[in-house]
Amino acid sequence: MTYELKKINLFSAIKMSLLIHVVLGLVLGLFVGFMILLIGGLANMIPSGTNYDGAQTLPFAAGIFGGFAIMLVYVIFIPVMGVIGTAIVVSLYNLFARLWGGMKLELDNIVVITSAAVSPSTPEIFLDKPGSTSPGGESNV
Repeated sequence: MTYELKKINLFSAIKMSLLIHVVLGLVLGLFVGFMILLIGGLANMIPSGTNYDGAQTLPFAAGIFGGFAIMLVYVIFIPVMGVIGTAIVVSLYNLFARLWGGMKLELDNIVVITSAAVSPSTPEIFLDKPGSTSPGGESNV
């Protein structure tokens, strides 16, 4: 079956984009921040306090501050820019889909078989025993 995606709900797309970009910002922020912390610590280990060109190296505190600052920047900057980008792309898609038609999707029919739940109020099944009655009230004798 072929379907046409005529419109994307902007709020729904922004919610999903925000969630994805927050996770991405946390992961990248922790990784990059840890690398800056590591580089700041290694730069502090140079014995003379100067690099080979004679310029002063970064103190260890600058590496720590830089690492935490970049974590914070990544956690805020990536989701904000991701949501803005998503809003622009979804709005452009909705505009172009209205003008020239939406994206065509071809989907297969999948049959899902579910079992019926038995509730306590379901009548019992009557067995063919002498003296028992059928669901219609007739005697089986």
